Amino acid sequence: MTRKKSRIYTKTGDQGTTGLANGQRIQKNSCRIMAQGALDELNSAIGCILAYSLPASIEHDLTFIQTALFELGALLSLSARPVPDANWLEHAIDRLDCKLPALRTFIMPGGGPAGAATHFARSVCRRAEVSLWQLNATEPVDPAFLVYLNRLSDYLFVAARMINHMDSLPEIPWNPES
Repeated sequence: MTRKKSRIYTKTGDQGTTGLANGQRIQKNSCRIMAQGALDELNSAIGCILAYSLPASIEHDLTFIQTALFELGALLSLSARPVPDANWLEHAIDRLDCKLPALRTFIMPGGGPAGAATHFARSVCRRAEVSLWQLNATEPVDPAFLVYLNRLSDYLFVAARMINHMDSLPEIPWNPES
């Protein structure tokens, strides 16, 4: 028996609503859908980083983080209260940061392709965090979720530094006078 292939398009969102996993339909411009979209964009940005050759520990971390973000987005679709683990991120940050030179000034985002992509993902993470705070203003979001995204942007910053460091690329200090 041949299994019928499902279609990518359903046409159910053509009027500006979308379905949540619990069956409820809501406006596509709702804070919940905007937050889900921001998480999806962040996950895609991390996928772009993973397209580069990375240190094994960072590749492992990012793969783990992608799974966590997918699960958190799914939980938002169910209006469930996610329980992400910011402690895991803090340990990962400390593991990388202890191998890096101390920062004495702000640095410009950039470096090699993988490092620059990681800096970009950090800025996408910040935007996703803002989207979740906007959702939190209308519907309570588990505080652990908000902390997780804040810590994730810190992780992405340190990961970008480590990637550039391992590629022997210098950090460019921010010069407010230039």
